[in-house]
Amino acid sequence: MAHDAGMTVVFAAGNSGPGENTLNPYCVAPWVICVAAGVKDRRTLADFSSRGIPGDPLYRPTITAPGVNIVAARDTTGIDMAYFFATDSIDLGTEVVYYLVASGTSMATPHVSGTVALMLEANPALTPDQIKSALAGSATPMPGYAVYQVGAGYLNAYQAVTTALMLASNQGGFAAPKTAALRPAAPSPLAYRQERTSRRSAHSP
Repeated sequence: MAHDAGMTVVFAAGNSGPGENTLNPYCVAPWVICVAAGVKDRRTLADFSSRGIPGDPLYRPTITAPGVNIVAARDTTGIDMAYFFATDSIDLGTEVVYYLVASGTSMATPHVSGTVALMLEANPALTPDQIKSALAGSATPMPGYAVYQVGAGYLNAYQAVTTALMLASNQGGFAAPKTAALRPAAPSPLAYRQERTSRRSAHSP
């Protein structure tokens, strides 16, 4: 598995909100960083962002990141070249040939992946579990929302990288700073599969 090989795994939460229990099934593994989509005001969750299950420690996003009206590179071939081309040209002008504007948890996820890359640049010794914990611990709270909706809160890239540097500066590189208390390592894949099966059965109609 990628996680066991030392790779940090990041998945989009899905765009099936606002109903409960609508998370992307690949997003709920305990070793995965599950990303919900928020508005750029850093306070508001996107209506389309998938939600977890209230009170469930597994079925919930890890963190929320910008995912509404995100400018990104446009494909130069294929169907995406023409997708919303006319609408995007109003906002982007002549740059519409190279860029598009889109919303979704798949637009939010790269913000977290990029932050992870910066954290590893600051402290290459970080493990995937430490990265997930530091991201959650450094997130900005989102008042009015529950954990099953937004996870730990809104991505704070600056604080996440600062946390990575603080961990690197501590002897051994793994002592937890006050801003991000490290959580226990993710359970094994076998334990996760057994727990997920039992949870699905419990929430089946």
